[in-house]
Amino acid sequence: MFKFLFDVEQGKVLYIFKSLLLVLVCAYPISFLMRMLFPNVIIPDIPTEFPLNLVTVIVGPLIETLLMLVIFKVISYFTNNLIYSCLISALTWAILHSLSAPIHGVVIFLSFFVFSIAFKVWEKVSRDLAFVITATIHMLNNLVAINL
Repeated sequence: MFKFLFDVEQGKVLYIFKSLLLVLVCAYPISFLMRMLFPNVIIPDIPTEFPLNLVTVIVGPLIETLLMLVIFKVISYFTNNLIYSCLISALTWAILHSLSAPIHGVVIFLSFFVFSIAFKVWEKVSRDLAFVITATIHMLNNLVAINL
């Protein structure tokens, strides 16, 4: 079902689109459920007004994708297993996002798992391509998030 995440032979645009759909289908129901279960919990304040929304949609994903390189470098000292590396990466990002809003870490864990897989799989083709594809999926996800 999720074999497409590991397939670099498909078109890049199709890969981005499928990955984005997977992220949206996973993250948004979890977000809704968390808000229902914990109505008084702090949620991230996502700026929707220009120009602050550019930080959310463009700058944030670019910086986080760059930092993903560092995180994967540290993880590589402990394991080179793709799934374990991506789980550790997603957990790291979930913890970092939880610092400002604890529930947010739960919500974004699966998103960052997908981002991490995208990065590691496409990195075998090209690190630049891995960066562009991962950042694009992340940017499109954030674009949807600020418009909900």
